[in-house]
Amino acid sequence: MKRLILAFFAVLCVTLPFGAASVRLSAQDTQSSAGSVYGQFSPAMRFGEGPAPALRELLDAMRAPEQNQVRIERRVIVRISPALPAQRLQAMPEAPRQRSVPVYREVPYGSDCVPINAIAGSAPAGNDRLLLFLRDRDLVLSARLEASCPASAFYQGFYVERSEDARICVARDRLLSRAGASCMMEGLEQVAPVDD
Repeated sequence: MKRLILAFFAVLCVTLPFGAASVRLSAQDTQSSAGSVYGQFSPAMRFGEGPAPALRELLDAMRAPEQNQVRIERRVIVRISPALPAQRLQAMPEAPRQRSVPVYREVPYGSDCVPINAIAGSAPAGNDRLLLFLRDRDLVLSARLEASCPASAFYQGFYVERSEDARICVARDRLLSRAGASCMMEGLEQVAPVDD
């Protein structure tokens, strides 16, 4: 007996979706059975026209989510502060004592790049020069800016985007002043005292 009932339900489950798809309830059928449960269906809700909204939401929830690619980029901006007067005096190399006013000149630095972490501060010098005071206190660099960039715009220091090698390089990195100027270095020299 149990096998007969199970076989009946198996046949019913297999044929029910095909039979339900062909059944149509028209507007006249729903109006004639006003007192029955089927009278609550509207003409728009017919079998075979797709799942009901609640069933559609359930099917959408069961569907595998779409895979989207997300790319996260991280930018690090480094601020170089202006050097204090005491820092400037300590960082400048010793000049000969014969002169009352020390005189300095630019000599080749030997590299087009300087590590960002080595810079302790900066100060404008002249129209297109920016002095970079390094943390080792024995080395001061002179960064020559583009011709259209006044060094006076960098009196409050500057910002620079940190690159992968963590260095500021000539003709590669742009220095951004707090006043809004954006300049690229065209040269990098070392500042040395003039010997008699």
